[in-house]
Amino acid sequence: IDSYGVVINNTYGTNAPVSIVNTTSLWSSNNSGNNLKIDSNGAVTLANFQLNDSGSNGLLINNSTSTGKAGVTLTNIQINNNNLNGLTINSLGLIFITNMQAEGNYGYGFKLNNAYTGATAGVTIKNSKDLRNTANGNGDYGYNITTNGAVSIINLEATKNGGYGGLIDNSSSLKAQAVSLTESFTSEDEYLQYG
Repeated sequence: IDSYGVVINNTYGTNAPVSIVNTTSLWSSNNSGNNLKIDSNGAVTLANFQLNDSGSNGLLINNSTSTGKAGVTLTNIQINNNNLNGLTINSLGLIFITNMQAEGNYGYGFKLNNAYTGATAGVTIKNSKDLRNTANGNGDYGYNITTNGAVSIINLEATKNGGYGGLIDNSSSLKAQAVSLTESFTSEDEYLQYG
């Protein structure tokens, strides 16, 4: 860990995964660059992280180089008050998030992209009992999702953002894909835009 936070580069070998599952919360905060940056040719799995107050992204993940179309799985992630986006993911595979708080970031609360050529997986965001996913008070959209696949969002609050509460675009898919939002809402001056 230095002024640029934690950097993991897993792109030199095969499609080996990156998996960091903490039993208690791991912090990487107040760095001048990204708090945590991961480049991988394989799947990425993270659990129980607090990645706040960086000079760039709270969490930046790129595994769009995976030949196996590996995905990203995040559980219990807090990414608040970062100078760019709270969370940025670029992937060829499924993006699956459970329990995320993305608030007060200067850019997007979270920005997810798995709409690369040949990618077909979608995006799923859900919550555990008594917890709510949030993307509130960000300088740009609460969230921006671009995908070739289906989108399922359960229990996501996106309010008081500088742009839309959320934007979902899966118009690049070769066939129609479902978009499902359950128990999710934005404030009155925000709305969802579908591709």
